Amino acid sequence: MSGNHYVINSNSIKQLEIAFKQGATEAGNALTQWIGKPISVHLDSITPVPLGESMNLLGQPDEPVCCCIMHLEGAFRGRLALAFSDESGMALSEMLTGIAGSNEWGELEKSAALESANILGCAFLNAMVQSAASKDIATVLPSPPSFHRDYAMSLLQGLFLEQAMIADRVLFVRTQFFMKGKALVWHLLFIPDTLES
Repeated sequence: MSGNHYVINSNSIKQLEIAFKQGATEAGNALTQWIGKPISVHLDSITPVPLGESMNLLGQPDEPVCCCIMHLEGAFRGRLALAFSDESGMALSEMLTGIAGSNEWGELEKSAALESANILGCAFLNAMVQSAASKDIATVLPSPPSFHRDYAMSLLQGLFLEQAMIADRVLFVRTQFFMKGKALVWHLLFIPDTLES
């Protein structure tokens, strides 16, 4: 902990595992209420990996991926990103709008994805802060999510830019989504700013 925010590096990230797990649980609860179908979110990985290996986090580096990204200040600094394939994103939009058959990212589809990212992202962050709270740290300030669609490698390079400038290994928290026990092709990534060198 430093000043009014947590410094997250390879030593401290394990100490915050309970906070990350609580964040994942609350994100699943919020998404269940929003979609109207039972969704669970589980902590998948909080292990530092070499920068090169991180390029495979979202599938093949040369495949298109969609990402709703929130920039964070306050107790936790970094980026929170909801990533998904086109197919998974369209399925989410269909569940929310009731409009089937869409295969393009129009304003309605983007709006459904962004609102979903905002709801589950805020639930994740609030639970993290409450679980790891101290008298000095009580808030996290997320930006409104922004929608991006690009090749997986390009998106990940942008997300890890801050860390890649000072280290050859990157830190991230990854969650996986399940509906009725079946894994969904969605990932929530928390990528902290880190002072590790």
